[in-house]
Amino acid sequence: MDGLVFGSCSNLTSITLPKDLHTMGDIVFLNCTSLDTFTFLGDAPTVGTNIFGNVASSAKVYVLPDAIGFGSTFEGLPVETFSPPPSLDGITHENNNLLI
Repeated sequence: MDGLVFGSCSNLTSITLPKDLHTMGDIVFLNCTSLDTFTFLGDAPTVGTNIFGNVASSAKVYVLPDAIGFGSTFEGLPVETFSPPPSLDGITHENNNLLI
């Protein structure tokens, strides 16, 4: 992900970053002043400088419990772990009921 990809996206409030993200350039989220939730589905990427410059003051990074490379903070933002919802094994319809 090259630098300033989402720069100045003032209406963006949350973003989920894919498991296969390995590198982020400089100032990727610069001036995204409403952006307060960063969810990483993989390990910590290698990052450039000031990737979270001027994001929301309440911003947090959320990571899976087994993610590698995150500490109690990541690039100055607090880190919290989360557990994803269980995956759906199947959906079926029986006797006018939707079964999941």
